[in-house]
Amino acid sequence: MLMKNVQGRDGDRAENTSADGTKRPQGRKRMRTMNDEEMRQAVGLCRWATICSVDSDCAPYAIEATPFHDGSDICFMINPRGGTWRNVQQNPRVLLKFTLASPGLLWWAGVSCHGQGAFDADPAAIRRGWDLLGAVMKQDYSRFADRFCAHPERSPLFRVKVLSLTGRCSAAVGELLNFKALKDESDLTPLSELVKAG
Repeated sequence: MLMKNVQGRDGDRAENTSADGTKRPQGRKRMRTMNDEEMRQAVGLCRWATICSVDSDCAPYAIEATPFHDGSDICFMINPRGGTWRNVQQNPRVLLKFTLASPGLLWWAGVSCHGQGAFDADPAAIRRGWDLLGAVMKQDYSRFADRFCAHPERSPLFRVKVLSLTGRCSAAVGELLNFKALKDESDLTPLSELVKAG
């Protein structure tokens, strides 16, 4: 979708128009900090996240995975002996990045979750994790649960305790973030609702 930028009189304000004629409000700055509720909602809508950690040389390392929620923790099923595993053995601090964008980038939101990550070897937690991921993915992962519960020392369950969040979005100051425009066209149901339904 093509976009055009029209400079306002004060140089830092603009009108955005998409190729289909959709316009954003004129005379407002086009980016602001997200509030806590918006950040929680954006994280809940994302089906994909980036897990960032650092290695022993402080070089950044990142992988992508599907998140799910277990209580207040954000969790993933990832390689139990990969780069993230090696990194968190020496430094458990991680950054989770969640992003949403509408077609043409007229609306967008990005949330960074700063926290502590660890692999969870509790068999009950591993089984529950596969059930929760299955609810998100609409898949039956019981055979994976059986396999990893038999060898919990190889647990792929990566659990992040979020300590702080930061976020920016395309909404102007005083303007509501248009979550409907940011939705995945196949499903706008938050992960928490999918888990309840599953």
